[in-house]
Amino acid sequence: MSSKYTKKLSIRKANEFDIDFPDNKNLKENEKNQIQKAVENGAIAIGIKTFVDSNKVPKLLNTDKKGVQIVLNNTPNEDVKQYGDIDYLSIPHIQKEIASRKEQPRSELEREKLEYASNCLKAFSDNSQLNKERNIENGRIVKERPKIGKKVIKERGSIVSEISGEPLNGDECVHHKNRVADKPEEAFDDDNLTVIKNNEHKEFHSSSYTQDKKGFEEYISKKNK
Repeated sequence: MSSKYTKKLSIRKANEFDIDFPDNKNLKENEKNQIQKAVENGAIAIGIKTFVDSNKVPKLLNTDKKGVQIVLNNTPNEDVKQYGDIDYLSIPHIQKEIASRKEQPRSELEREKLEYASNCLKAFSDNSQLNKERNIENGRIVKERPKIGKKVIKERGSIVSEISGEPLNGDECVHHKNRVADKPEEAFDDDNLTVIKNNEHKEFHSSSYTQDKKGFEEYISKKNK
């Protein structure tokens, strides 16, 4: 697509943001500081999404490096970013892991540390600057989305459906493999957009396939048999 919709995401460190860390009266100062430092020195923002250096995650999950490696091994690809030789885990995924650990039989101190780590991660991921950028991006998506179909079809020079090869003959539309309602950040991603016929679009959305990229691929596979 045109460069208007594609941009290189900036990588910013947590210490570049104003983070209002919460307090916890049940933890000692050094215990709170260790968790805060793990966020300050290990967290990054990639565009408007947030991640943490896996080397700092042990302090957040109250575990060791081997424990974090187990977490990494079971993490979906979209929740891991690699820069150099460092793996970064997404904060939403770390929060899920914390929630899971809090439901396990653990000591009160462990539970307090996990709760505090969750709150410190939230303080970074929900800081005012990132939320402002998210609101601005939402405004852009709302404004540009009605125009995206014609722009994609024109730029690709589409004359046939990209899933069936049938001529479009003026009966075309652009389908989001992952719905904008579910993944608004992919609204203009080339890989998430496909030109198809209107009847194919209606057929998929009225089907029992899950309304995401995986379901769409299953729909195409069956359609082309």
